[in-house]
Amino acid sequence: MDKKDEDRLRTNRVFLVKSIKHIDDVVDHLNGQGIVNASYMDRTKNLTRDAKVRELLDFLPCKKLGFKAFIVALKESDHLDIAEKLAPESKENKEGESTPQPSPSKASNELPDPYVNENLVIKPATKMYGPSDDIYSMKKKPRGLVLIFNNDEFTGTTPVLSKREGSTIDSNALQDLFVGLHFKHQVKNNQSASDMKKHIKYHAKEEFHKDFECLVVAVLSHGVEGSVYGADGQLVNIKDEIIDPFLKCESLKGKPKLFFIQACRDKMNPGEASSTDSTPIEPPNYADVLIVKSAVSGTKAYRDVNHGSFFIQQLVKVFAALAHEKHISELLTKVTALVNDFKAPDGVALLIAQETFLKKSLYFNPGLP
Repeated sequence: MDKKDEDRLRTNRVFLVKSIKHIDDVVDHLNGQGIVNASYMDRTKNLTRDAKVRELLDFLPCKKLGFKAFIVALKESDHLDIAEKLAPESKENKEGESTPQPSPSKASNELPDPYVNENLVIKPATKMYGPSDDIYSMKKKPRGLVLIFNNDEFTGTTPVLSKREGSTIDSNALQDLFVGLHFKHQVKNNQSASDMKKHIKYHAKEEFHKDFECLVVAVLSHGVEGSVYGADGQLVNIKDEIIDPFLKCESLKGKPKLFFIQACRDKMNPGEASSTDSTPIEPPNYADVLIVKSAVSGTKAYRDVNHGSFFIQQLVKVFAALAHEKHISELLTKVTALVNDFKAPDGVALLIAQETFLKKSLYFNPGLP
C-alpha cells in the first residue's frame, strides 16, 4: 500500500472505528476481492465490531491493493459516505463511473503459478447462467454448504499413518475458493471415523439445505480403495458413509452434490500403491452427483508439504480463474489436463478420477447477482 493511503487510514482511524457499522459486510466484500482469506475471517469472527475494524485497519497496509479494495468494499456495503470522506477522488463522476475494483493481474484464460497464494482472486461473472432446463440454478446467496474434513494428524498403531503436512494449506485454499463462490463453509479438523459419520449425518438433515442450491463435500485424508481414514486410523467408506447420507436428503433432490476426495497414503510396504478410487457407482440413485478423486485405482495422490496437493491447488486455481464463464465439466477438464502434465517424483504422470451423474450444466456465477 502506498504511504499516502496508509496515512489516510491512520489519521482517520478513530472515525473509521466509530463509523463502520457493517464490518462483516465489508470483510465479505474484501474476501471476494481476494484481500482477506478464510483464515483471516475465522480468526476474527468472534471479535467485537470495534475490534474487527481495528484488526482490519492493521491488516490492510500489508496488501498492495488494500486501500482501493477497501474503498470498493465500503461502497458495496452501504458506507458510501465513509468511502468518499476517506477517498474524495472516488466520488462518481458525471458519467457515473467510480473507482474500479482491483482486478487479477492475469487474463481470464491464464493460470498463474501452480500453487495458490494468499492473494487468490476469483474473477466475477458478467452474465448470469441459468436457471433453465439445461442449467442448474445457482443464484442464491449463499449458494450452498461446503463441508471440509481435513485430517492431517493420526492416532492408532495399525496402520501407522504419517502426518499429512501441507493439508491445511489445501483446506484454507478450498475455504477461500468456496467462500468467494458464495458458499457457507464448515471445516472439521482431525475427526475420528465415528465423528466424521456423525457430522455427515447431522449436515444431511433437511433443514440445512432447504434454502441452498448446491452441496460441496471435500475430504482431505489418507485413503485406501473405496475408503478414507479418520484421524483415529479407522476407515470411512466413501460411498456408503460419505455420499449416500446426502442422497437421502429430500431438500437436496434435483440439486448438484459435489464430492472432492484428496486422499493419499504413504507406502507401508515396498511396492504398495496408494489409491482413493472406489468401485463404480451405478445410476440412477446418484442423479445430480459429481465425485472427483485425486488418484485413480492403483496410483498415488501427491502432496507437497509446503504448498499442498497438486490436485487441490490446481482445482482452486482453475475455478478461481475461469468459473466466471465455464461450467464445472469444462473446469474439471482443465484441472485434469494440468494435473496430468505434472510429473511425480518417480516420473509417472498423475491422473484424477471422475464419476459424474450431473443432469445439467453447473455454473457458479461468482459475484452475481
